[in-house]
Amino acid sequence: MTPHTSGSGFRQSEISVGARTWGTERTRAVAADATQLAYTGSVDFPCYRDRSWLYPVGYGTLGYALPAAIGAKIAAPERPGVVIVGDGGLLFTVGDLATAVDRKIGLPIIVWNNDGYGQIRDDMEAGGYPRIGVELRNPDFVALGRSFGGEALRPDSLEAFGNAVTVALTRPVPTVIELREDAPYLQG
Repeated sequence: MTPHTSGSGFRQSEISVGARTWGTERTRAVAADATQLAYTGSVDFPCYRDRSWLYPVGYGTLGYALPAAIGAKIAAPERPGVVIVGDGGLLFTVGDLATAVDRKIGLPIIVWNNDGYGQIRDDMEAGGYPRIGVELRNPDFVALGRSFGGEALRPDSLEAFGNAVTVALTRPVPTVIELREDAPYLQG
């Protein structure tokens, strides 16, 4: 499986490189799901200590990132933590948002929204197969995050995205930060 790159100059690397500013570089932990944005992070994200890049290597596990990040914050509450999850993966464990709110676990939850199981969809198209079971009927992720008692937003620029992550790291509740793959600022 190769990381997604669109013909329009998609900017995954810029987002992953921005991850270097999340928290204190040598202490942060990022929990990532099997999602296109995380594939790039697996290459670009620098790790300086054990348990800094929490990722379900090998099995294409969806729904891993949010509960893994919650567990990491409970085990080491002083460490900044970030979640990178796709829209499909978040839907597997969305109820854990209630847990994070209840336990007052502040986490930026970066949701890569491509309205489906994007990598599988792209691979099906590349192989000439029809799209079957890869399109999602997504909720409004901003409204969803707020409905659990957390914060939520949809940034309109890379700068706003970076600021959203920085602010979310200081909040006592999770913050859903929705990145839409088709957002104009993510196009080349």
